[in-house]
Parts: sequence; structure tokens; C-alpha cells
Amino acid sequence: MEPSAATARRILEGLALVGGAAAGLAALAFVARYSPYGAFALLVLATAFPAAAYVIWHAHPASVLSAGIGLAIFSGSWKYMGFPELVAPDRILICSAIATVILRAPQVRARAPIEIRPIHWLLAITVAYVMASALAAGTFFNKASMLRLVDLVGVVAFLLFLVAPAIFPTARHRSILLGWLVAVGFYLSLTSYFEALGATGLVFPRYIADSHIGIHVGRARGPFLEAVGNGTAIYIAFVAAVIAAKTWQARWQRNIAVLTALLCAGSLVFTLTRSVWIGSAAGTLVTMLAHPQLRRWLLPVAASAALLTAGTLTVVPGLSSKVQTREASKGPIYDRLNLSHAALNMAEARPLFGFGWTTFKAVGTDYFRQGDYPLTAGVGVGVHSAYLSNLAELGLVGTTLWLLSTGLAVWLALTRRGPPELELWRYGLLAISVCVSIVSALVYPYLFMVVVLWLWAGIVYGGGHRTETTVAPTT
Repeated sequence: MEPSAATARRILEGLALVGGAAAGLAALAFVARYSPYGAFALLVLATAFPAAAYVIWHAHPASVLSAGIGLAIFSGSWKYMGFPELVAPDRILICSAIATVILRAPQVRARAPIEIRPIHWLLAITVAYVMASALAAGTFFNKASMLRLVDLVGVVAFLLFLVAPAIFPTARHRSILLGWLVAVGFYLSLTSYFEALGATGLVFPRYIADSHIGIHVGRARGPFLEAVGNGTAIYIAFVAAVIAAKTWQARWQRNIAVLTALLCAGSLVFTLTRSVWIGSAAGTLVTMLAHPQLRRWLLPVAASAALLTAGTLTVVPGLSSKVQTREASKGPIYDRLNLSHAALNMAEARPLFGFGWTTFKAVGTDYFRQGDYPLTAGVGVGVHSAYLSNLAELGLVGTTLWLLSTGLAVWLALTRRGPPELELWRYGLLAISVCVSIVSALVYPYLFMVVVLWLWAGIVYGGGHRTETTVAPTT
């Protein structure tokens, strides 16, 4: 008599458990032979991993993903806190949330089917092109190349765009994301104030105050160790705080959101970064002009921003002179000109398909040319522009495909009318996308801004195809 399907499944599960345990014990014995400390670390990991996996599997992916987004501000800096880069907590949480949605974990078992539309296929083609470029250039198996492909160009970001409607189907789930972004804004803005005032003893984690690591020492660089990423993240948190102040129900929550928005607006000055100032101002201006009800507030908001900026420059010792010095600084401009012209020279040499993914640092040195300005630093670093970097490495074909797919995805989200509760999110997407597009013209984007932009776009785009009444309730 043949065993039933349930019995066969239990037998396979038991064999898998026994096999996994045997493999784990063998690995532990092997490591212990060479390093008792390594064996202890492996034992702790083997004990903690199943417990963490169980919690993640049974938690709602909105909570897991929001936590991963919040922790993404430490991306690239986990090594300073003792975490290996490849097992960074933010990456684990973000990828785990995506996996639980696709595999239908208990909290989303009743979710509606994930709809794959033409824009998703176009984004997939973009990723495939970049992968083919990396294979042709021989950089596909390079660690930095793969991380940049996964984190910054599309794999994770495009998956978030796809699964966002299933993760955040209701206002309650979206409020979780807002809560994490408001907390990020509160933390980043306070840290910026501490850095500007020289109160390094209040800065946490301690590596932020270490002048021997990172760049932009003396400016509000936050956990990014870089002022542009910090400033862009603060502006994104500012947008989230404004929406939270308008949508949260409890008064104390709205008060915290308002306080966070004010702190974020003031702390942008401390970054001493022109791209952040221009991007945040443009994002706010375009959004207010696009919203009929906000146009009448444009002059009061502009006046308030000017007063807030002037007050900050007056109150914070030495800040005014730093701003003037930064505005007059020519070195960064020369660096960008040198790098940009090198990228354009590479694009002219190979216009259609470029030199291959992540090849600029290795090849770009040969394309520097003396101009009407000093040939300053820049050799061995990346292009300070996502557009020119992609043009040099992916060529006209790849860059056009990238611009078309990403631009069309954001445009579809902005123009698709969803339920009324997503109207503020739509205008928030406009502000964030304008800011990120401007900043990306002057630097290469950071993980936090990329994942937030694409997740936000997915929420708004998905809202145009469904309403909350069509979503099965979850706990």
C-alpha cells in the first residue's frame, strides 16, 4: 500500500531535517578544528538564524520591509559596526520581505495575484541588458559590480516596484512605512544638528564622528559618511513626515511628524551640499505648483524656508562662513568637469554599447583631457553623475533603455489615478522623484534613495489598479 501524500511529505521533511542537522554538525566540527571562536560564532548563527527566519516568516512583510528600508541608511557602513557586508541586516530584511510575499507567507497568503504588466517586462529587459554588459566586459563576477547591479540599478528596486501593492495594500500597512521614515528623519536630522554643533559625543553610532573614514568631514554626513546621501535621505524623510502629519489620527503622532518635518527642513543646510539644496528646493517647488490646493501656500512656505535657513545660519556658530566657503569652492566643480568629460570621451569612443558595466574606474583614466580648468583629482573614482556613468559604460542603447524604463515607471505611477487615500502619496512621489533625478545628475545614487523611490512608485502605481476593498484583511 502506497503512503499518502501527507505521509510522504512528512518523511521528506524528516529526511531534510536529519540531513541539515548532520551537515550543520559536520561544518561545526570542521570549523572547531581550526578556530574555537569561529565554531562558537557558527553555533550562535545556527541558533539565531532559524529563530529570525521564523519571526520574519510569520510577521507581515510591511513591517519587515519597512525595518529594512529604515536600516538601509547604514548600507555600506555595516563593517564599522562589526557586520559583514554580504549579510547586512538591511539587505536581509528587504530580500526576506520580497521572498515572503512571493512564497505567500501566512500574513499574505490571501493576497491578490501579483500582476505583471508591460512596464515590469521593460524593467526586466533593462536588468538583462546590464547583466549582458557586465558579462561582456568581464565584470559580472566582480563583487562591487554585482552589488551595484542588485542594489542601485534594478534587481531589488524593480522587485520592490512589482510587489509593493501586495505588501502595502491598506492605509494601516502604509502607516508602518511612514513610521519608519519619520523615525529615520528624526534620527538623521538630530545627528546633523549634533555634527554641526560639534557635539560628537552625542553622535551614534560612533563611526560617524571618525574623521579617518568616509568623506565630507565637517559637514552633516550622517551614517552615510557622505553629505549628499545624507541630505537626500533627510529630504525623503521630510516628505514622509509631511504626509504623516496629514494622515495620522492621533494628535501626539501628528505632533511628532510636524516636529520631524521642521527638524529635517532645518538640517538640510548642514549638509553644505549644492545638489541637495537644489534638489530639495526643486522637488518642493514642482510639487506645490502641481497641486492646486498647495499653490496658494507657495509664497508662505518659501518665506518660512528662507527665515528658517537664515535663523539656522545665524544661530549655529561658524555655519555661515562654512556655507560661503562651500559656495565659493571650485575644487569639487573641477573634479566633476574632469570626470564628466572623461565619461563623454568614452561615450564618443564607443557610442552604442559603451565599455561595459562598472568599467569607468579602470578605463576612465585614459580619457582624461586637459581643458580650460585644472586637471585635479578624479582618477580612479566613479563619475559624479548616474546619467554620464551609464552613458560611458552602457552606451546610448543601454542608457536609453534605462531612462525609458525608469522614467516610464515613475510617469505611469504619477499619472494613474488611484483611490483618494493615495493622492498625498502621489504628490510625495513627485517631490521625491524630482529631487532624486536632480541629485543623480551630480552623484551616483545611494541604496536608501533608490529603494524608497521604487517602493513608493510601486505603492502609487499599484493603487491605480486596485482599491482597499479588494484586499483580503490581514493581521
